[in-house]
Amino acid sequence: SVSITEGGNTALIGANGADQAKGAVYEFSRDGDEWEQQEKLVFDELKQKEQFGTSLAISNDGQTAFIGAPNVAVETSSGGVFGSGTNFSTGAVYLLEKSQNWQRIKDWYVRDTNTLFSPRFTANRPDYGENSRKTGETAFGRSISLSNDGNTALIGAPEDGNGSAYLVKQNDSGWSHQNFSPEDADTDFGTSVSLSGDGTVSLVTAPDELNSDGRETGAAYVINNRTGSRSRLTIEADTANDQGTETIPISGIGGGSGTISSSGDIAVINSEDNSPYLFARIDGGWRQEQELKSENAEIGGEFGYETEFFDSESNILISDPFADDKGDVFSFKQESDKPAGGDPSESQGGTITPLISDN
Repeated sequence: SVSITEGGNTALIGANGADQAKGAVYEFSRDGDEWEQQEKLVFDELKQKEQFGTSLAISNDGQTAFIGAPNVAVETSSGGVFGSGTNFSTGAVYLLEKSQNWQRIKDWYVRDTNTLFSPRFTANRPDYGENSRKTGETAFGRSISLSNDGNTALIGAPEDGNGSAYLVKQNDSGWSHQNFSPEDADTDFGTSVSLSGDGTVSLVTAPDELNSDGRETGAAYVINNRTGSRSRLTIEADTANDQGTETIPISGIGGGSGTISSSGDIAVINSEDNSPYLFARIDGGWRQEQELKSENAEIGGEFGYETEFFDSESNILISDPFADDKGDVFSFKQESDKPAGGDPSESQGGTITPLISDN
């Protein structure tokens, strides 16, 4: 996982397989054309296979970071007190702030389905062992997205009950959270999450959701964080014999199965066959606009593994980590102005023009 500040001068890079998968995060800063490592972020209490750094996000000013470790085991006894280790769940997210160096400020864990708690962190977290009873495998922290100012975070927990996404917000009285969960069972809701720049619009994927025919085609949900209203997005494509359209399963791998633009008006959702699709909010509703393809993408690769808007909403980066056995990144640029956009609760008009590929 990688996250870069506005201006591109500071980057956080996750290495969740480092040190027997305890995980680590590295900070790099840019001076001209040169990148230098600044800090290595690790916690003493991390244990093997807890995968710190699986997901991360940094604010535009580089002063706030959220880091996920979806396999951390934590006790869920009353009050969130670390103790005997008889009951525990998995998943943790860490808030760090930077002055001269990065400082650990707050931890979050899932206590019960759809509920977070934040105990005082400790370096003496016990090793729960095989005889302890695991009360919940939540994968909290599998995915993270952050608003531009760092005051709102969206955190995926696809194994929390039927799947969850948690919106964590800072206000004058501290941090609060609300939960988004699916209506259906076993959807892996929260596998991929993405947040608009101002933190008012969320995109959450549920790759295991069934359609009306009982097929596992998945869906993505655009959520207005102020009203709770949702729009359900699925990928439709022509059938092989051109006898109509069918729903194509969305991707459940990588970090890029769904991403939304800073305005919250454009979304990219990756399909299971590694073809990302562009959606736009037009006239108050969402519409599938374009399949993003590149002639240079390798057949059998993982084109669409990660997707990211950059510089402006007219530019999208799409990665394929397995292309040519070394990986590749493809740049898509819109040929003219982006579509009109605005408040998710208001009707907006506009058109979107095709994007062209460069790699």
